[in-house]
Amino acid sequence: MNTLNKLTLKNLKLNKSRTIVTIIGILLSTALITVVAGIAASGQQTMINAEINFSGDYDLSLSGNITDKDVKEISTNRNVESVYIEDNSGVAQMPTYKNETRPYAYIQALSAQAFTDCFNLPLESGRYPQNSSELLLTQTFVLNSAQKYEIGDTITLELGERKTADGESIIDVSNYNKTYKINENGEAETIDCEEHFETQSTKTFKIVGILDEYYSNSISMSDYNCISPVFTVADANKISDEASLYVKFTDEGERNYIQTSSQITGLSEEHLREYLNQSYELEKGEIKYDFFRVQTSLLSYKGYALSDNSLQMFFTLAAIIIAIVIVASVFVIRNSFAISITEKTKLYGMLSSVGATSRQIRHNVLFEGFVLALIGIPLGILLGVGVVAVLIQLLNVLLVDMLNGTSFVYSVPVFAIVLAVALSLLTILFSTLGSALRASRIAPIDAVRGNNDIKIKKKQKAYKCPKFIKKLFGTGGEIAYKNLKRSRKKYRTTVISIVVSVAVFIAVSSFIQYGTEYSSKYYHEIDYNLSVNRYDFYKEFDEINSDFETLSQLDGVKNCRLEMNAVGYLKSSDKLDSVLSSDAKYYSGDYGEDEGDLYDIAIFSFDDKTYKQKLKDLGLDYDKVKDKGVLLNNFEYKDQDKKTKKGELFKADKVNSLTLSESGDPSNDEYNKTFDIEIAKVYNSTPETLKYLLPSEYSVYLIVSEDTLKNNYDMSYIGYSFFIDAKNADELEETITELDGGQTFEVYNVEKMANMYNAMTLVISIFAYGFIIVISLIGVTNIFNTITTNMRLRSKEFAMLKSIGMTKREFNRMIRLESLFYGVKSLIIGIPLGLLSGHGIFKAFSMNLATDFVVPYTAILISIVFVFAVVWLIMRFSISKVQKQNIIETIRKDNI
Repeated sequence: MNTLNKLTLKNLKLNKSRTIVTIIGILLSTALITVVAGIAASGQQTMINAEINFSGDYDLSLSGNITDKDVKEISTNRNVESVYIEDNSGVAQMPTYKNETRPYAYIQALSAQAFTDCFNLPLESGRYPQNSSELLLTQTFVLNSAQKYEIGDTITLELGERKTADGESIIDVSNYNKTYKINENGEAETIDCEEHFETQSTKTFKIVGILDEYYSNSISMSDYNCISPVFTVADANKISDEASLYVKFTDEGERNYIQTSSQITGLSEEHLREYLNQSYELEKGEIKYDFFRVQTSLLSYKGYALSDNSLQMFFTLAAIIIAIVIVASVFVIRNSFAISITEKTKLYGMLSSVGATSRQIRHNVLFEGFVLALIGIPLGILLGVGVVAVLIQLLNVLLVDMLNGTSFVYSVPVFAIVLAVALSLLTILFSTLGSALRASRIAPIDAVRGNNDIKIKKKQKAYKCPKFIKKLFGTGGEIAYKNLKRSRKKYRTTVISIVVSVAVFIAVSSFIQYGTEYSSKYYHEIDYNLSVNRYDFYKEFDEINSDFETLSQLDGVKNCRLEMNAVGYLKSSDKLDSVLSSDAKYYSGDYGEDEGDLYDIAIFSFDDKTYKQKLKDLGLDYDKVKDKGVLLNNFEYKDQDKKTKKGELFKADKVNSLTLSESGDPSNDEYNKTFDIEIAKVYNSTPETLKYLLPSEYSVYLIVSEDTLKNNYDMSYIGYSFFIDAKNADELEETITELDGGQTFEVYNVEKMANMYNAMTLVISIFAYGFIIVISLIGVTNIFNTITTNMRLRSKEFAMLKSIGMTKREFNRMIRLESLFYGVKSLIIGIPLGLLSGHGIFKAFSMNLATDFVVPYTAILISIVFVFAVVWLIMRFSISKVQKQNIIETIRKDNI
């Protein structure tokens, strides 16, 4: 090791505070990059595993018109790794059962490999079937069976058909004593019937296993009211007409999933791409199979089938986050080295005077950066990997019920660590390079004199201090102002440090705001924990009210809400055209070449009590509004660039009434049934009290009273749901299910969804605020390093001022004014830069989220308070150190 390098190491040891602060900056930036990369990799793998557990490990599913020849042909495709069969072995009568309305078993047959390689079928006990004579029971079968079965028992099932009293087959109906009938409008309608079971054959199985509660939704039939699923092994040489194939591609096949799917389905690549983008409708006979589905969700998590907007949003946000980390890190490291150069200016001058070359001095500065990197980067990697591990464990605790038995995966791949190291090294290189060049260019005489930092041009006039500064802060204030003007480099370095911290804080606050809004669109707050529907259709409004009263009065019900919805159609006319806005062209739908455009309005209604409360929340008088409608005039649409935007269907100040029809089919005789409704209030943005009640943001809504809906709509056009806030959701779910022997109500327990939302909100907050805390620490480290060193470098100046009579009061005034200048100038620059970065984040989110740019006033206010508090505290800390120094010794120091 040469002498200069030894001198560098000794200098790092002597300047422990600056060395430690710089290492901390490198450590934090490296750790943050590692955490971002590690969480991204862990999140990606977790979502891949979750999608596989939820749907299955396949890329393409096919059903209908499948033969054993197709299985062989698809299996030989070089881009196909595996083909799994799912077949229907028929409906069977359970030997014994507890529930009279659930007497059947549905035998699903899978390829032997599908149990372990494709679908999520965790065992509670036993093993998977290996042939078609072995049976795997589900929890629903076990719970409904009056007989207790053990592993190794045999069970004989009667296979056959469900039939009505007239001998017609009952197909795909989940309710007992129910069947489908095509009504006069050509629609399938559920009707009551008396059903019986016709046995066609019997088969004996050996029970080899019992499933746990979780299994893939692709093959799940656990929600069927009268059928309990069981599983056996499919015969690849004897496939029924109802069989489905699940095809898993190779890595190459997944990368070229459009081409591979096109080869298998026979659909052209162009039409397949359009079909997946929902811009192409398949024609009958265009493909061999009745149905196919590309597993785009799984492919997108693997990075293959991302939509253009999603891809743009993902990479834009990733680029912004990485840029924020690197910018903050560059400044903390660069400023540290800039300060180091300032401190050692005379040292480099003396070294140059005794023969050190510019190249040697450059290498010396770069060596210092290398030593700090050698310490900071490994520590940062270890910290980052540890933080990722802690966060993954925290996520698994908080979101234990979110992914149906899936847990978050700890995955910090080598590329994430390599990326963190590479970015950190590049950051340090660019941070030190400028300082190294500057150090190598200092002339020996100028360096020894120490007059490089403060330069006054020959023709430059004396600095003048504004009168108000002198009046407010006295002589100390005037000295501070002129010093800041002369010492531009030190002043600029400190200001830049604060500017970066302020801009980053505001930008990340914007990210939190838009990220929370984006997630709330899918995980919005709910005020109920049970959703209830009837299995059959209501025929009279009195039936709805009767059920509403029944559900409302059950023990454990805190609140019950009835929501009803319908669709009203507006036919294009001169009167209508006069009140439509320019956005209407994105809303209309063409219902026939010669019929003109129809505009569909979603009509929404509540039970009378809820309706009155919502009007009260909106500040509207029930008596004045009950026979009128409240119009929510906003909707979302995709523009030509496929970006989500907000629009208004009507000119709000011109729409006073609407003429609606209950049918959207112009050929229907009932299309002429119209009704007029007066508009009491128009909202161009959805009020908060209604925001999360509406099922879609792509429609315009008309809120009406229950009586208005009754008087103008037939029951067949109305949808309905009951939403209950229960003291104990599980207990009340069981109570409602047992009403009328489980024949009336279908209950969906959404308490887990609510818990998932709360956990998801907490997770987002942990990530976002953790990120902002680390970035703020980097910023504070930067500011602390800059200001403390700056004050230490000016210790001789302070000692000289005191020696000529500056009082403590005037000295404090000078420091306060400098703090004020640092803060004000930093905020003037930092706030606009933060808003500009926030606008960039807004643009990224607006690709998939229709929202308006919102100025983060809270973040700005916090920045203002934070800047003045931190600058003042750091300067007071620095000055307290300087004031302890002896005036004479300080003045004599460094004199040559």
